[in-house]
Amino acid sequence: MLIGNPYQLAFLVEVVAYWNQNGVSPFYNGILLICVDGEMYPKQLNTATLSVDIPCLESVLTNVAIDEKLFNLDKDTAYKKMHKATFPSWRDIERGVDNDYQYDLSPQSFSDCDCIAFVVSNGEQVRILVAQLYYDREESAYDIENIDISEAYVTLSEIKEIVSELKTIIDQNGQKRTDNAS
Repeated sequence: MLIGNPYQLAFLVEVVAYWNQNGVSPFYNGILLICVDGEMYPKQLNTATLSVDIPCLESVLTNVAIDEKLFNLDKDTAYKKMHKATFPSWRDIERGVDNDYQYDLSPQSFSDCDCIAFVVSNGEQVRILVAQLYYDREESAYDIENIDISEAYVTLSEIKEIVSELKTIIDQNGQKRTDNAS
């Protein structure tokens, strides 16, 4: 199921019956991709645990952090600032800086593929920034220099519509599980 406009912001969500016991699983294993500005992420196929990933997306999209200054920065600077807040360096952690996940839109299936997405609002619009990153194991950190970042701006009402449709997927699959159990 495609939710949203793939040339702006959309999610491609599909339960894959073959990946679930008896065609249905309490985890709803399937595919979850995000389309931002015509680009699809993550760049590699990965099994998503939809019963975990979709509620994660719902929670973040329902409670988007409002930061007008961050919202108005150019996309490279905004992405780097949100990345630094979410994934502080080990030096920052040693100085007592904690992870700040308020901008992190990446469910586990995205993170598993080194696809990191962020979201921020100015109170009227929502800005989504996403990039496929390289994880440098020696440095134990993502390399965020010279990356391609896709971005989209959507209204709060469009976000509410997307969240509503995401909830429907879990509700529908929960109903299938209940029907099959009887």
